[in-house]
Amino acid sequence: MGLIHEEREEWKLALQNLVEAVNLDDGDVLTLCKVGRIAIKLKQLVLAKIAFDKCLQKNPNHWGAKDGYLQTLCLMEELDAAYGFAFKCYAEDRKYERAIRVLMEIRDKSI
Repeated sequence: MGLIHEEREEWKLALQNLVEAVNLDDGDVLTLCKVGRIAIKLKQLVLAKIAFDKCLQKNPNHWGAKDGYLQTLCLMEELDAAYGFAFKCYAEDRKYERAIRVLMEIRDKSI
């Protein structure tokens, strides 16, 4: 049901159903990542952070979750955490654009 609501852009219903699915099986990294993405759309940043964090605990190499987690840290203005995570991601992939932008923006703000 969550996927149907997502397709219809019924974000609140999609999130509700996907959270229920995660409660039944919290090992599904794709669903956890979807929860995070929809939570961002609904400005539920704490939920987004939790979802991406759980996803990364299950699969530390899930780039969708890494991207969502970094985006969430920035939206929450957790700049130290965002800088550290962006640096870690950049070390893994020097072409990762969000990490490059985050590193440059935070560095420029601190100058």
